[in-house]
Amino acid sequence: MAGAFSFCYTAPMRLSTLISALPEIRTRSHDADPNITAVTADSRRVMPGALFVALRGDNFDGHRFIPDALTRGAVAVVAEKELKELERTEGTLSSFSFGFP
Repeated sequence: MAGAFSFCYTAPMRLSTLISALPEIRTRSHDADPNITAVTADSRRVMPGALFVALRGDNFDGHRFIPDALTRGAVAVVAEKELKELERTEGTLSSFSFGFP
């Protein structure tokens, strides 16, 4: 994922504020609006409060790393795939009880 951002700290900002700038984003958050303290596309760098961005690259598909990002404390995920598709193909997301965009 050369050239992709790997980590960005941000002043705590509500998820709803961040995604309001992205009009094509559909959310599934069970009415949660967590504070986002960092943004990353590298699941290894996720810390509690992070927004994980699952990017598809030439060598890796970031969607495969969503379970790891959630385990590490991501409070939200931006993904290209629909939640139902992720649960069907990855099979590991159903154990997480909270939603994400």
